[in-house]
Amino acid sequence: MTRILRALSTAAAVLAIAVAPAQAQRNTNQPNDAKTKEQRARAERDARQYEKLKVFALNQYQTDLDFRDEVDEHFDEVQRQHSVRAFDNNVAPPARPTVVHDGDRLRLQTGLYDNKLVADYINRVGQRLVATDSDRLFAFRLVAHPIPFADTLSTGTIYISTGLVSLLDNEAQLAYVLAHEMAHVQFDHWKLKSALALAQEDFAAKDGRRRAMWGAVLGAAAGATVGGMAGNSTTAVQAGALGAVLGAGIGMAWNSAMSLDWDTVQENEADSFAFKTVLNRSYDVREVRTLYANLQNAVRQDQRVGLGFLGSRRRTVERLANVEELIGTTFKSEIDAKGKLTVTDPEFVRVMATLKRDNGIMALYHDMFQLAKVNLEYARQNRPNDPAAHYYYGKVMKLVGRTEEDRKVADDAFKRAIDFDHRERNYGAHFYRALALMNQKNANLNHEIAKELQDYVMASIRFQSEETAHANALPANIDDMYDYLTEVGDVNWRPVIPDALKGAITNVGIQNQKPESPLRTTPTTKPVVPVKR
Repeated sequence: MTRILRALSTAAAVLAIAVAPAQAQRNTNQPNDAKTKEQRARAERDARQYEKLKVFALNQYQTDLDFRDEVDEHFDEVQRQHSVRAFDNNVAPPARPTVVHDGDRLRLQTGLYDNKLVADYINRVGQRLVATDSDRLFAFRLVAHPIPFADTLSTGTIYISTGLVSLLDNEAQLAYVLAHEMAHVQFDHWKLKSALALAQEDFAAKDGRRRAMWGAVLGAAAGATVGGMAGNSTTAVQAGALGAVLGAGIGMAWNSAMSLDWDTVQENEADSFAFKTVLNRSYDVREVRTLYANLQNAVRQDQRVGLGFLGSRRRTVERLANVEELIGTTFKSEIDAKGKLTVTDPEFVRVMATLKRDNGIMALYHDMFQLAKVNLEYARQNRPNDPAAHYYYGKVMKLVGRTEEDRKVADDAFKRAIDFDHRERNYGAHFYRALALMNQKNANLNHEIAKELQDYVMASIRFQSEETAHANALPANIDDMYDYLTEVGDVNWRPVIPDALKGAITNVGIQNQKPESPLRTTPTTKPVVPVKR
């Protein structure tokens, strides 16, 4: 591609000099949407070129046994690497509650998000999208990570981050994201990538020879036309000669290097598949435009939000434009004929309140303050008796608040956390409540301040004695167990280890050795090119 650009730049510069006087006499103002049209035209050219390369590669796969063996070998390596990656995710050590530097008891999840109620809901939504006649098996899995991203393995495993799900408004948007990722498996994009990568050089050489043959003729004709428009026979001759050089240069450059971003074409293909799939399941596809608008707004507030699923800003604009066309033109009659479409389900709000609480906490510890604030606000509204949602929202507001009103909001959140924290797992609220009282500089509050500080210290001691010392005896997801108990009305229960067992439990260490997959060997073929997002 570099050689192509150099050839184009050099020849175009000379042509510009030759015809500049004539162009200066003409008014060539472009409409405001010229850039958008150019991007659309480029996408269409890429799609056509991708289809040609795809046909060429699949034909080679059917007719050339050596090529087929090479593709199969490459794809075997892709699947081996993906299997090892899945294994590593599946057996990763669980996160356990610990104490961080500011004294908080914290369970900061990494790897697979292990709240089973939330994870099961995501998987159920995904499974309902799979066609009944599909011969593929899928698993839709949540990853605990505050940055929005989605990724798909050739195994049929689809990973979606809590950060991405936390930005979704409803089940229709969730279904669209899951269907998009599902398309990569349904269309066998990973194996196709192997075939395209291995066929690209031969295709470029073949296409380059054709372009070299016609390039000089077409380039000369185009150059002569430009020169003729200038009204000068000498300029026409010069432009014609330069056009011939330009055409020949394109042919030679193409022969040596062809660059085609087939990831973009596959992403567009997946977008279209997702749109059709969710519409067939009677989801309101008009929510997709809101999805992209929300993601764009989140990126404007914090660019880290766009590191995963969105890709470049240009691609986001293109994808939104494509969706608008699908809604307003391509599928308009089908959308109208469907009548009432599904936007969400009551269960979405229930599970999202939990997920956004946990993602908000992760976002806070990654200094993603805006995402943390929005997530935790949602959790507080929909889980009003959740002490962790109130506590960490208070921490966000205390940290980034600028006004006295912000500080009052933070203090109120800490008070509510204390009121609902029957198991004393967010005991830091006592400490921050004491600080807020001390800032009032009122001696009449000294007794209350002392009480808050004492409660903080004693709750910390109880955590260390009751939970930390016996962490290996408790399930790693003990906080999830507390959540489930609270939902069924038990807000006080906590495990009590019999005295006779305490010594034995304390002496038993936690198994930290990570098992290795038997598939983990030294790669023997080309490395896998990751899917772009």
